[in-house]
Amino acid sequence: MTNPYPAPALAPRASRARINRMSIVAFILSFLFFGIGGLVFGFISLRQNYVYGRRGVGLSWAALIIGMLHTSACILFFVFIGKFIAHSTVS
Repeated sequence: MTNPYPAPALAPRASRARINRMSIVAFILSFLFFGIGGLVFGFISLRQNYVYGRRGVGLSWAALIIGMLHTSACILFFVFIGKFIAHSTVS
């Protein structure tokens, strides 16, 4: 006896969005003492993640925050060093 009902079709696989490579690059750059590079790549990758629906939004935000902290720390460091040098050379 044959089955009068056709075999159920397999459900299509849900396509997972790929992780944005620029998010990974931004995250790595923000840790490798290139805070400005992390900021630039972080902003670009965040925009790409929202426009193209890719994963990696968390990496982009982390790169932005770490890049901002690193850049501000470098600016403060150079300002204090500049003030120290300016005061030490004046006699």
